[in-house]
Amino acid sequence: NVVLVHVYDVSLEDMFWRINRITANKNSLIKFGGVFHCGVEVYGMEWSFGFTDSETLPGVSSTLAKQHPHHRYRQSVCLGPTSLSAEDLADIISDLIEEWPGETYHLLRRNCCHFADTLVQLLKVGRLPRWINRFAHIGASCESGIETIRRTDEMLGLSAGMCALTKNLVNGAKWMGSLAIANAPHRSEDREGRQQRARRQQ
Repeated sequence: NVVLVHVYDVSLEDMFWRINRITANKNSLIKFGGVFHCGVEVYGMEWSFGFTDSETLPGVSSTLAKQHPHHRYRQSVCLGPTSLSAEDLADIISDLIEEWPGETYHLLRRNCCHFADTLVQLLKVGRLPRWINRFAHIGASCESGIETIRRTDEMLGLSAGMCALTKNLVNGAKWMGSLAIANAPHRSEDREGRQQRARRQQ
């Protein structure tokens, strides 16, 4: 019943591996952040969230631990044992399948790391380490700042150039995550099938 967070370099592209090696070296005690995918392993299966373009295809999926087919495994973080049973986990996953449909995925505000943070809290083992999703939080803050400047510009007639300059801060983060969305698997299993599989894993 030990809960592990498995961290991956987003996609299989070497570019993201190189970025993450600099900004969050796995051997370093201090990590600034990176472009990551992550999943939560508990009771022998790893659960994660990703983009789908259909209401009938769930965003929540399971894989063998450290074996996500679309991302490069990097390292694991142990959060300790959960006091919940396998039956409790099945109920949690069933609820999350409904609450996290794949079409609601957002690179900066509702991604796989946000899902993992929600799941580990429900498992009562704390929170996701901040460095795992720090880049997304920074990007989301920049995006909010852009919207604030745009509205202020409309009200007060500030320079349009200022808006354009600030907008560039978030474009990089969005671009770096675009491959993760493009490479996201289109799951063929519907929600009912996923719920049944979760319960069989008890």
